Amino acid sequence: MRHADDGSLRRLLDEEWAVGEPARQHVARCARCQERLKAIEALRDDARRRIGTAGRPESAAAALGRQRLLQAEGRRARVTLPRRRQDGGMRWASGLAAFAAVLVVLAATPAGGYARNLLLIFEPVHFAAVNVKPGEAKGVLPLKSLGSMTRTQTPRMLAENDLAATETAVGFHVLTPDAPAGLGAPSFAVLGPQTQSFTLSAQKLEAYAAAHHVSITPMPADISGSVLSVTTGPVAVMSYGSAAAQLQRAQRMPPLVVAEAPLPKVFSTGATVAEIENYLLDLPGISPEVSAQIRAIADPTRTMPIPVPLGRATSQSVMVGASQGLWVEETQGNAGGVVWTAHGYVYGVAGTLGRTQLLSIAATLH
Repeated sequence: MRHADDGSLRRLLDEEWAVGEPARQHVARCARCQERLKAIEALRDDARRRIGTAGRPESAAAALGRQRLLQAEGRRARVTLPRRRQDGGMRWASGLAAFAAVLVVLAATPAGGYARNLLLIFEPVHFAAVNVKPGEAKGVLPLKSLGSMTRTQTPRMLAENDLAATETAVGFHVLTPDAPAGLGAPSFAVLGPQTQSFTLSAQKLEAYAAAHHVSITPMPADISGSVLSVTTGPVAVMSYGSAAAQLQRAQRMPPLVVAEAPLPKVFSTGATVAEIENYLLDLPGISPEVSAQIRAIADPTRTMPIPVPLGRATSQSVMVGASQGLWVEETQGNAGGVVWTAHGYVYGVAGTLGRTQLLSIAATLH
């Protein structure tokens, strides 16, 4: 049996019941995994000490948020990273909603979701398109100017032999589609889990603004020091016509790709949704149009904004079975994809088979 990943080791510390018996037995016998388990435990304990000794008085709301954060460490969510070509054009995954690829982007970009979605327990049920002009994000303040990011090792996409091995690796039942016979058998891969936390800092923002001669409104004390925690992965991936483990480096979209992961859950230790939204959406670089679209989302704690580049992709709300999803399609080329949620999981189906066939395949996931 292969070594336990970081997510499984983290769950052994707080949710041992959530780790399968084979994995528990392996860790008990494996000196390497035990050494990594001790290192993860030390990092967890250090994080708890830091969160528990914040410099400002802790309100009741902040204390509740900190308690939820500690309880939530090690739980699984989901992410896949989009990529871009060196020439600035979109790689095949960049303009698509497939696999909920934008979760990390939204967690790290003011034009996306952290301004509104990452402060309370966040479980998206719907997706909303946010139209963004090409190059519009260039003027947005970099994430490092707003605070400090802490993350585990970047997860790798690892190949799996078959569906059974994939389900063992991710720890949940993976739905499979009725794919056209001509595509052949799928290949399987798993993108491992990752934990990220971001601490907002008025001091860092002031220093950045002074160094770059940017005029900003000072970050309020109720926002500064708040810790946002996002745990992502694992993601189960099936690919038809291309090796699943190589998708992150692929230059072209395969005929059909299917991905599935648990819904993301995001926690904050302090500031409220309204406080963060009112501040971050007014920072330099965020256009009034983008700000208005995000503010118009009726249910921000259950709706994930999906940035859609104007002129490069189009979007439309669609139904996948009984669930509402978002279809995104490149304006040049035949690549498209749909993302939706059901029964506590987020699903993505994408490829070059065309909208009608891809949506029909998505409806067959069982």
